Amino acid sequence: MIRILLLVVLTASVCGKLVVNVSQAVYQAEENSDVTMEWTFTPIMPATDLKIFFALWLPELKISKSVYYFHKGDEHPEYQDEQFTGRVGLDKDELGKGNIRLHLSRLTTEDSGVYRCKVSTDQDPDQVGSECSLNVTAARIQPTAEETQPTGRGRIALFVGSELFVAELFLLMFFKFLLE
Repeated sequence: MIRILLLVVLTASVCGKLVVNVSQAVYQAEENSDVTMEWTFTPIMPATDLKIFFALWLPELKISKSVYYFHKGDEHPEYQDEQFTGRVGLDKDELGKGNIRLHLSRLTTEDSGVYRCKVSTDQDPDQVGSECSLNVTAARIQPTAEETQPTGRGRIALFVGSELFVAELFLLMFFKFLLE
């Protein structure tokens, strides 16, 4: 099996054919969390010759948004849609190994869609790529501190005139005495 994989990688490297594969077809995440989407490609030396472009395709709206652009070892945030400003990063150290890891933080439901990774080199400007889907669900509502506090079951309040008297301790001791 390893020999076959090496043969495919070496053949692609010798022929100069760039191949990009997604590691996972569908990613699920919750709002306000982070996700790392991964692709692999035929390692190219030097990795600084790479052009990597990520786009979010929204099929229901038939629009595409620029997520991230990396060229000659540098990020180019000027090509990024403002929706992703300050929330996207790439593991540049992994590029030499043929791994592309796109990190997206503080997810929103608007980040759901099809993510396309396109890769090319200066020597071979034809882009090759692969895509995956990201489904971001709304965050579950967390109970507030008040909602998680004991309800005070057994508490009885007596109203006399305009003052409130709480007889909780007396009643709890009385019921405890009766039950014993």
